[in-house]
Amino acid sequence: MEIDEVKVGSSLISGTVDGNIRAMEIRIYNYVTGNLNNEYIQVENGKFKLEVDEIKEEDIILITVNDNGISKFIEVRPSK
Repeated sequence: MEIDEVKVGSSLISGTVDGNIRAMEIRIYNYVTGNLNNEYIQVENGKFKLEVDEIKEEDIILITVNDNGISKFIEVRPSK
């Protein structure tokens, strides 16, 4: 179970995972305003995509996947 690739654009988070991952949680936390958004999305054929209104430079994106009770997460920050 691996998160292979994550791309972060101005309003899109996408990427690929391996294994039998069917769903994932994506949390977007803005450390300046304190806003936290949680989204649960489906993974189709190892690919995921989440469209949001806007991804800001001060956002921290935490992606969590769970496979048979084992959780794995990565933290991603937008490119400057």
